[in-house]
Amino acid sequence: MSNRCHVTQANRGLFKDLFLMSRFFLIFCCFFLLVFQSGCAASTAEEASANFLTRLADKKMDAAQPDAVMLCHGHGCRLQSKVTFSKKQWNKVKAAFRPRAKTAEKERSQIAKAFALLEEYAGAQTGTDADQGGTFEAAFQKGQMDCEDESMNAAMYFLMLKKQKLIRRHSLYGEAHRGFFLNGWPHRALEIYEDKTEERYVLDSWFHDNGFPAEIVPAQIWHDGWRPDEIKKKKPAP
Repeated sequence: MSNRCHVTQANRGLFKDLFLMSRFFLIFCCFFLLVFQSGCAASTAEEASANFLTRLADKKMDAAQPDAVMLCHGHGCRLQSKVTFSKKQWNKVKAAFRPRAKTAEKERSQIAKAFALLEEYAGAQTGTDADQGGTFEAAFQKGQMDCEDESMNAAMYFLMLKKQKLIRRHSLYGEAHRGFFLNGWPHRALEIYEDKTEERYVLDSWFHDNGFPAEIVPAQIWHDGWRPDEIKKKKPAP
């Protein structure tokens, strides 16, 4: 009986040691990933923007014009479609920026509204007009997009509006990332910055259904796990 108890205690000690080692290994891996990510992060807005533009170019998404813009869908930018905005549609997009914003805050509001129009018009062409806010509720349904699709498309919309001189007070920073299971589910979105102050904002069009204004919030707040108080949903067809 004593030998059996001794073996049991030894096993318990072994299991305890293995458990502690596994926890230490997990913590080490997470720490290594954080250090690696921070070490690879661009040190300036110019570097961050250049890195993201290179990524877009690798996917043949480096040209953005109202009559020809490539957009992602199908989860992970697996599918790409060429979208053309009609003259009537583009005039409505331009109207979202009138009168011209006198402050950066006002321009961010205009950008959010313009994104709603662009999403709606593009959705009718790519089959993503029924895209639901988030990813999981309608995961892998036809026309559903994930945050990578949304982020890449947001970059194309932003670059197009910037090139057409509708956006005058902000510039592209890159792509914001958060989560990796440490403080929530992995998520990404477009990151921009205010030209005058260099304050960074995250432009996130993933939370709401297709055709609603994008959310634009200070980058640090977004990285801390920010979510909108209300998820905007389209009313079901009667």
